[in-house]
Amino acid sequence: MTMSRNDRFNAEAANWDNNPSVQEATRLAYETLHPLITSLSNGDGTLDVLEVGCGTGLLTLRVAPHVKHIVAIDPADGMIQMLKTKLSDPTAPKNITPICHLLTNPEDPVLPPATATESTGPGTGARRKFDLILSHLVMHHVPDLRQFLSTLRGCLRSGGRVVLTDFEDFGPRARLFHPKDKLEGVERHGIPRGWMEDLMREVGFAEVKVKHYRWQSHLIEQFQLELQPFSSALRQMASAGLVWRCDLLRRETVRATNLQFAASPNLVGVRNPQKTTVQLSFPKPCLHLSHM
Repeated sequence: MTMSRNDRFNAEAANWDNNPSVQEATRLAYETLHPLITSLSNGDGTLDVLEVGCGTGLLTLRVAPHVKHIVAIDPADGMIQMLKTKLSDPTAPKNITPICHLLTNPEDPVLPPATATESTGPGTGARRKFDLILSHLVMHHVPDLRQFLSTLRGCLRSGGRVVLTDFEDFGPRARLFHPKDKLEGVERHGIPRGWMEDLMREVGFAEVKVKHYRWQSHLIEQFQLELQPFSSALRQMASAGLVWRCDLLRRETVRATNLQFAASPNLVGVRNPQKTTVQLSFPKPCLHLSHM
């Protein structure tokens, strides 16, 4: 039976923080966010923040000490339970409200009520609005990005900011980022930069900035391999061996191997369990999208 996307994240929640790629992506996102948070709050920690798709709270816990309050929402109960466990530690920040919910409406009753000032302002609703909205590595899971962005915009206070970080769709090889056993719930293999910028403007965001901010090396597979002349490789392929083309074994994609690596148009990598272990990775570009 195929798991739903929440089932997958519920199952992975307990070990989510142990994934080096997750840790690295969170670190890079925070390094990008921190100067903006400091600028918006003038360093006085007065921002009300909404984080959509908080997961186990890796980014939440980094941001919390620098803001007034953060509502951390995620539809996967396993992820929220892990965050709640972290928050039970006496040393954890006390300004985080974890909520398990799929947010599709800025006036959803799960959100905190509007402040006294907000509830009396013109055109305001019953739910709190936020100075800053964050969402990290969520958009490639969202079926309807237009509706998602509209919801975020509806949750903003006047003059508020939305900051989104995700991987960039840089072409066919972007598909390698998600192995076959993790395709459940993946709607796209990254975000096309120009398309996303146009969509944010169409939804109503002003002064949109979409920029590449880092490359993250991501391990996509580890296997046994040897280099063979092309003619020999074809014979092995004919006997059910799997051949990797040379363009997938460029030097910069090989993270670790004891093979004397040589990229040659006359050599191809062939899986061979008796030969050398190779870890294949590739640099995945990260996008930082913001509404200014």
